[in-house]
Formats: sequence, C-alpha cells, structure tokens
Amino acid sequence: MACALLRELHFIEDTTGNKTAFYYLRDKEKHEVDFFIIIENRPAKLIGVKVSDDKFSSSLFRFYSFLKDAALLQIVYKLKHKKTKGPVAFVF
Repeated sequence: MACALLRELHFIEDTTGNKTAFYYLRDKEKHEVDFFIIIENRPAKLIGVKVSDDKFSSSLFRFYSFLKDAALLQIVYKLKHKKTKGPVAFVF
C-alpha cells in the first residue's frame, strides 16, 4: 500500500508541481492512522489499512476532529461490501 501511495504522490508532484508527503500518524494515547497525506503543506487524506476487519476505525474519527480538511479513507483487503459512515468510506 505504501508503495502505491508513494507512486501516486510522485505522479502528482511530476504532473502538477505540488509538493507532497505522507506520514504515519500516532498520538500519546496510541491512536494511529497508517497514512497521513499532505499536499502543498495542507492535510489531504487520512488513510487506515486493514486486512479483514470491517469495523470503522475510531482513530480516523479522532484525528479527523483535528484535521477537518483531510478526506478519510479506510481500505480493507477482504471487504465483502462497500460501506460509508459520515466522512469515512470503505474500499476494497
């Protein structure tokens, strides 16, 4: 997943000239988000990645309360049905 995201961010940099970066995000209470994408020094996406757990990540909602401009996405490898809850979308 990280390699695919890095490839996409390099594509954005090459075609638009916008500076991009992605980070692993974790706080002192051990809430974590797998990928925090920044484009032009602005939060763009918060992405959580799971293999088969189809429960919505509470960490995504926690960080979203601080980073309202970021889009939320949870990717689940073995997801049977797409679903959404508020600003979070599940994809497979």
